Amino acid sequence: TARVPRPQTERWRWIALALAALVPRVVGAILRQPWHDEYFTAWASKLPLADLVAALRLDSGPPLPYALVKLLSLSGLSALAAARAIAVGAGTAAVLLGAAAAGRTFGARAGWWTGAFLAVHPLAVAWSCEGRAYSLMLLAVAWAWERLGAAATSRHGAVGLGAAVALGCWCHGLGLL
Repeated sequence: TARVPRPQTERWRWIALALAALVPRVVGAILRQPWHDEYFTAWASKLPLADLVAALRLDSGPPLPYALVKLLSLSGLSALAAARAIAVGAGTAAVLLGAAAAGRTFGARAGWWTGAFLAVHPLAVAWSCEGRAYSLMLLAVAWAWERLGAAATSRHGAVGLGAAVALGCWCHGLGLL
């Protein structure tokens, strides 16, 4: 089947939703003072891989967030800036995936309201400003919901669903739930 083109107004809605999600997260990531767990993430991400895994005995989290920070730090960003950039990107993507999932499941209007509320929800914004695994977990949940909806309607999405579950498991201890 051919892809149905989206109306121009819908494209602008997605851009507006992305900006509504991105702006408070960027502002928060710049203005909020780091807390001790973020300093731990920054410190641990600088360790050699073997030492990183050993250091995680001091924390409850799986290694993926630390490895992502380590990789992004190779671009020249400080470890704390890299951790927060990952959080901002994951949080913004979670808003868009949550909106898409709600739209697929409950209709377009529910999708836009879900996206709008999630874009400015205080906890979702806070999690998406901190250089920890919370926004990655939020992304994993939104992605899994979106892929479940895709699988239910088109029998596609199983690989994405598996990847979303793996992201949840590799980024946060609660991912197993």
